Amino acid sequence: MGLRRGEALGLRWTDVDLETRSLTVSRSLVRISGKRFGGEAGELEFVEPKSARSVRAINLPDSVAAALRALRIRQTQKRLLAGSR
Repeated sequence: MGLRRGEALGLRWTDVDLETRSLTVSRSLVRISGKRFGGEAGELEFVEPKSARSVRAINLPDSVAAALRALRIRQTQKRLLAGSR
């Protein structure tokens, strides 16, 4: 899909439009401190993309949209089962 790892980790359901089969990249998850490998994980923070061109809409293939629909249904079912917990 052409997403950087941090962009994929920064996605929220509000970024996904299953009706139009698209998603909007509007933030990224980045490590702001700590060791990269081994040791402490460091802090993570959501940030805006580096450039205006990085904010973009991506068309989803039908198979990806279908998988996301199924995931959303499973998450909703689990949320309902959990109740106020």
